[in-house]
Amino acid sequence: MGERWYFGLDGGGTSCRLRVESSDAILIWKGEGKAANPRSVGWDETKRVVGELFARLYQAAGLDPADCAGGFAGLAGIGRPTDRQITRDIVREAARIACPIEADNDALPALVG
Repeated sequence: MGERWYFGLDGGGTSCRLRVESSDAILIWKGEGKAANPRSVGWDETKRVVGELFARLYQAAGLDPADCAGGFAGLAGIGRPTDRQITRDIVREAARIACPIEADNDALPALVG
């Protein structure tokens, strides 16, 4: 097993940002992609954008998806329990990860950021 890493995903109506840090809170990689608001671009496009960002991460940083320790996905337009579950499923599949993921509206990462 390699270095454990954590991610934060912030997907809105204009762009989607991915930030990955080590377990010591050291920045490993950050990138930006197209809009990922499922209410405006649809769930399929959200999944595509998220998958593209994680593919760029794996290529640039050489991380193994199996080493993901956890993450948070904040997407615009989600907030209902069903939306949060769909988001978790989409991120797991698009990123090829099995780690714990929390998901909620993008207002939370906006406030934290």
